[in-house]
Amino acid sequence: PGDTIFVPGGWWHSVLNLEDTIAVTQNFVSTTSFPAVWSECRTDRTKMSRKWLKVLKGLRPDLYQISQALAGDGDGKMTAEEDIESILAERKARKEMKKAKK
Repeated sequence: PGDTIFVPGGWWHSVLNLEDTIAVTQNFVSTTSFPAVWSECRTDRTKMSRKWLKVLKGLRPDLYQISQALAGDGDGKMTAEEDIESILAERKARKEMKKAKK
């Protein structure tokens, strides 16, 4: 009773609850960690990143600008929105090619 655990960002972890448990969790991204989190999220959680980007544009324009700088190859030739749509289109094309081979 009353135990608390802190898991630092980026640490893999697993939890096995042996009794009824209440968990209060929060994922936190600081301004400092945002570039690393965004870079991973845009490829691993692309659809969520699309929604997150819309929120950032309105609520955190500073982080929105960082996401723009990280888009594509980071060369400024692609917006973050275009980058996300490109990732999703590539996934869809690979899925369709795989399906056509069957």
